[in-house]
Amino acid sequence: MTEREVICAAIAAVLAALVGRGPWWWIGASLVLFALVLEQPRLLILAVALLVGARAQETESARVGAPRGVLVGQAIVQTDPVEQFVGLRFEADLHGARYLVEVPPDLARPVRTVLAGQTMNLTCRVEQLRGRWEWVASRHLSGSCVVSRISDLGPGSWLADSANRIRKLVDTSLSSLEPEDAALFAGIVFGDDRNQSELERARFRGSGLAHLTAVSGQNLAFALVVVSPLLRRLSMGPKWIVTLVVLVWFGVLTRFEPSVVRAIAMAAVAATGSFRGRLVTPRRRLAVAIIGLLILDPMIVWSVGFQLSLAACLGIVELRRPLDSVLRNQIRLPKWCAEPAAIAIAAQVATIPLLIPLAHTQPAMGVFANLAAVPVAGLLMMWGMVAAPLGGVSGQLCASVLSWPSMLAVRWLRLVATIGSRGEWPRHHQWWALSICCFVGAVLHAQRVSKGSHWTRLGRRVHLRLAMVAVLVAGAASLWDVAVVSPPPIHGSANAQLLISEAGAMLLLGPRASEREVLDLAMSRDGQRIDVVILLGGGKRNGGILVSLRQFRTVGQVMASDASIIADSTQLSPGPLRFGTLRMLVSKSRAGAAHRIDSRQVAALGRVEGSGGWSLQLETPVG
Repeated sequence: MTEREVICAAIAAVLAALVGRGPWWWIGASLVLFALVLEQPRLLILAVALLVGARAQETESARVGAPRGVLVGQAIVQTDPVEQFVGLRFEADLHGARYLVEVPPDLARPVRTVLAGQTMNLTCRVEQLRGRWEWVASRHLSGSCVVSRISDLGPGSWLADSANRIRKLVDTSLSSLEPEDAALFAGIVFGDDRNQSELERARFRGSGLAHLTAVSGQNLAFALVVVSPLLRRLSMGPKWIVTLVVLVWFGVLTRFEPSVVRAIAMAAVAATGSFRGRLVTPRRRLAVAIIGLLILDPMIVWSVGFQLSLAACLGIVELRRPLDSVLRNQIRLPKWCAEPAAIAIAAQVATIPLLIPLAHTQPAMGVFANLAAVPVAGLLMMWGMVAAPLGGVSGQLCASVLSWPSMLAVRWLRLVATIGSRGEWPRHHQWWALSICCFVGAVLHAQRVSKGSHWTRLGRRVHLRLAMVAVLVAGAASLWDVAVVSPPPIHGSANAQLLISEAGAMLLLGPRASEREVLDLAMSRDGQRIDVVILLGGGKRNGGILVSLRQFRTVGQVMASDASIIADSTQLSPGPLRFGTLRMLVSKSRAGAAHRIDSRQVAALGRVEGSGGWSLQLETPVG
């Protein structure tokens, strides 16, 4: 098949996975074999689409039809347990289906040391899982299991045990570092972000560096560099087998996250092409990897991590070379700066269409933050994959010495993320993001034009001039949207709300506000300052959120329904409250109110109900 036909087959597979309908899978598989034997590319494209659609329908039917009620049996842990406010959570396979297991605090102690791949006997009650369908389907979760009994914790397969031994050696080596440094190191090198604070995650999201804490092709490339001395000594056959074994083992070590699955598939395609003596272009490699992944797991197409990884990879494949040419030949950047800048810009531009609907803004400092952080992160990955396990077996003194370079690299990355996430920096809004896409598209098209005739050279110049005009116009529209058009007075969710007026910004936190949601609301506010924070219940939990918020943004006055447990706060009193043009009424009833925020037409009602009978009602009409 030609490269174009392979790309068409990959597009057909993606569309079929999104539709999720098809005949029986064996019909598609038979058509695939038939098309391969007859060498009919068009028939093969149709057969791949039918096979992927059938697999998607079969997978979703199996997920929905999984056993319910009270289940008893041996479960295989699929993800490392994560501490939650209500206990421990992890995913596990039980009776042929995957569930989100919730372990209450009184049963969580023996499970805290469990890692993915291990087994345990569970008695649990299956309930309906709440959450976005896309996330639930991409994780193949059939429900939520509330555990009532745990027994017989056991080891897993030899492959999982070998990866877990490395994890434990790394944990032993990282004991010489500060807890926050060790958590960030584990996230960057091995993708284990369980111990990272929400404040740290918000800083990396706000600076455009969140991809560093998600294992991707860069981590896999450095892992292959580590084993390259062995691979160079082998002939083609054993080299191919060892490469595939390393790829699978690396996937087990990093828990087969969607981004690393994409990278493993592409690396496997490249290794197979090298074994067969064929040079596989990046486009063909990406297309074949997509087809193979969607045949094996069509529901991965709904994973946000997979979508972002795929978009970033596609942007680098298509945009890196023309952008590198523009940066070196026209802007006159040196090669050592132009190449990483081209990669950072290409990845950011390609992911903008996915990130804007999720976050509504993009960090304008993302490219510069990546230029400062990515080279150091690459060195940390290479060093950490060797030094961390070595430190775990060589003793505490040697581990302390080996951890010094890791500590310096981690703290540099944290400094870059902290500076890049500050509220003073401008952020890309919709118009600005669209202008960047128009500019890069015009540059790409101009670079593809031949350099032959006078008219061609004139066309290149016209394309570039029009691209510059598009940037200026859309940038001006973005500034108008930010500076002139007034933002909505209230936005948020059923747990926390951000109010905007000419007096500044006010955050209202209910008793069930989550730290991530509050930090994201603060990040969406242009500027470093949150003028007023009102806490309606939540106790020490909201107090901890306030501590993180104060480290992330400058916080002005804090008013709490119970000021005795919130540091540096004033007591909230019932009665009228005014914030700029916004008028509110704070009331307290004798009966305890429900722990919720009224989510029915939040922008119109602006009502927050807290614990202890406290409530706040926005009286200013919002339209």
